[in-house]
Amino acid sequence: MQIKVCEYKYKVFLDNYLRKSPAEVGDLDLYENEVCENFKEINNYFTDSFVEGFFDWVKEGYPDITKDDLKPTCYEIKGVGPFLLGQRFKNGARDFPFILLIIGFDEKYLSSAINEIKEIAKRRFSKIKPHGLTVNLRFTHNNYQDIIFWNQVVAGKYEGVVNNSDLSLRKADTPMDYAEYCKVYDHWSLRNKSLSRFVSKEPEVTLIDSAKNGLYYKFYVQNEFAGIICGRREQFYGNKAVYICDELLFEKFRGKGLAKFMQQLFHLEMKNIYYIYGHINEENQPSLKTAFACNREIIEREVFFSF
Repeated sequence: MQIKVCEYKYKVFLDNYLRKSPAEVGDLDLYENEVCENFKEINNYFTDSFVEGFFDWVKEGYPDITKDDLKPTCYEIKGVGPFLLGQRFKNGARDFPFILLIIGFDEKYLSSAINEIKEIAKRRFSKIKPHGLTVNLRFTHNNYQDIIFWNQVVAGKYEGVVNNSDLSLRKADTPMDYAEYCKVYDHWSLRNKSLSRFVSKEPEVTLIDSAKNGLYYKFYVQNEFAGIICGRREQFYGNKAVYICDELLFEKFRGKGLAKFMQQLFHLEMKNIYYIYGHINEENQPSLKTAFACNREIIEREVFFSF
């Protein structure tokens, strides 16, 4: 397999991303605009000015590092296409560097190339000693072994009915008291330490914006306040969509299968919205189970290949 350094051309990566969609595409021009800027922005990552923003922070942990060591590199596999490698630090932790891989070729070729790409990544970013690399995949061809699912995009829309008059959603103009919200979350985190690694409370401004935009709902069980669910308007594959920012049941109402109904009611409130979506970690099985019960499915996965 012949691999050489090449120039990054965002249009090649963009066209590859648009070529095959795992979700139903709405407005094609809107879809392209949705992701175009993300690929264009990568051009900035090759500059000294971009690296300067975090260089001193990285250098504290890796004294021998230079600015060039932190810039991405684009490569091309002869007869297949390009790929990009760049450095990242998981959750902003300096002791967990990893490599982000973006492919500009059909995913079916990755399984035969991944081992060589891993070796290139280890050499290129050897000064930060990366733990592995991640790549977003749609799994048209799933021929991989020894991978870890880091995150996944789960999307769809429930359009059935909820036959339970004891349950209701009520739109709120203002969110619940933030101190009380944090108290509920912190209590839940202490009791669910394994899941709390993937789920965290939202900043107050996110909840306020959700309420201002008419997407913050309070959930009631027999007229008793039982939880919240809220979102923000976005585009998803050129369709009108809502991203779920948060969903929270209070302690008294957990373990009763109510999360599914709360989310289904939320979906039914979203008139003229094609997709409800969010990011759910593979290890967060309760949230995945709820999502699947609401006609959502996994669209993309961020997977980790360990070094």
